[in-house]
Amino acid sequence: AFKVAGSPRLDGFLDENKISGARERILERYPFMDGKHVVMFAPTYRGSDERDAYYDETRLDLKKWAEYCRETGSVIIIKMHPFIEKKVDIPEEYSDVIFDVSDYPDINELYYLTDILITDYSSDYCEFALLRKPILFYGYDLDTYQLLRGVHQDIRENAPGKVCETFDELCEALRNKDYEIEKTEAFADEYGPVLEQKAAAQIVGDILK
Repeated sequence: AFKVAGSPRLDGFLDENKISGARERILERYPFMDGKHVVMFAPTYRGSDERDAYYDETRLDLKKWAEYCRETGSVIIIKMHPFIEKKVDIPEEYSDVIFDVSDYPDINELYYLTDILITDYSSDYCEFALLRKPILFYGYDLDTYQLLRGVHQDIRENAPGKVCETFDELCEALRNKDYEIEKTEAFADEYGPVLEQKAAAQIVGDILK
């Protein structure tokens, strides 16, 4: 028999006190986010595992991102996968609008201050989509990744947001606010109803009964 319950990872999404406390901690640590439109870039790693994990930074044009930020009053925060130890090399000239926050321990807390998520094949989108905020998927190596690493569902057909396969396409979607948000909302409608606070306690309680 199966019992549908919530996910312990999502308890914070339902607790206004936790959200408020997380926002305070984040702004104390990263005051540059205060009052800004925040775009988070949170991709998964390439490579086979923790030993050789990497992300190809040549696929990012930080100059174009900085131009977007300055035109729109935005900042871009980069949250690399925990397997990737190397921080993104952000030139000084862009360091006022692009920041690496990979050392922040809880990505879910960062979601509370994030307006747009950019990811690729990471599962990050599952939680973020429940906030019904825009998601863009940047998959420069989409076909190769799907073939070699494998994914649960075809990304082009099932991603809950717009899929961009080039950096220029990603920047164009940002500027035009072309998020295909209806896909995100449909995903949230399908998976949102399972949200339930204190899910772990409820599951343990049911077992003990």
